[in-house]
Amino acid sequence: MNNPAQYLLQLFEAAERDNGQTFTARDSSAAMAEIERQAAMLEAGGDSAMPMIRRAFPEIWEKIFRSFLRVQNNNFNAGGIADQQVLSLGAQIALAQMRKTNPFSVSTFSETQRESARTFAQEFAETVKNDRTLPLELREYVASLVVEIQSVLDKYEMTGDFVLADALNRLFAAVFMAETQTRDKSRWQKFKEEKAGPFMQAFLGLALPNILSAAQLVLQITQG
Repeated sequence: MNNPAQYLLQLFEAAERDNGQTFTARDSSAAMAEIERQAAMLEAGGDSAMPMIRRAFPEIWEKIFRSFLRVQNNNFNAGGIADQQVLSLGAQIALAQMRKTNPFSVSTFSETQRESARTFAQEFAETVKNDRTLPLELREYVASLVVEIQSVLDKYEMTGDFVLADALNRLFAAVFMAETQTRDKSRWQKFKEEKAGPFMQAFLGLALPNILSAAQLVLQITQG
């Protein structure tokens, strides 16, 4: 699976499709939701191009909907495009620009991988909860993030890979924050060796480039 913008460009045949690539309403909607989230963050950060790019989003949403409107039996997760849509040049340019903001890909998560992520998130939350040297704000953020990840995993059949990949990326970043802000170094050294290191190495081995940067940073810092 491609990054969100590339996935939609392929959906609308504005980019060459990968061999064996399939398209569903679920993944298409999740990809567009992720693009909207990224665009909002970039605009809030002062990116002056985002307001113009976001003007194309209503058209993209409409054509995602029309692409799957006639899917048999209203099966939201069904593969295959019911009605091939064509984006305007402006909408294609908007997606091409968003593709540049996040060049990494998103892989498909197996059930085993999802359960592994669930277990790791719970173990991380417990470790953070028991480390009273961490700032209260960070402990509250992690608690909220883990609840979100559990919800994403529970709703995976509806939300798909793009949403889960984003949540895991933020989870890995939170691990980095905890390990660099703690004063209880021995606790986190043990967590790194027994939990974080093996889990992140496994995900790096699964070639999930969208979470490489955060995971590699954690491993680099904690191995130093």
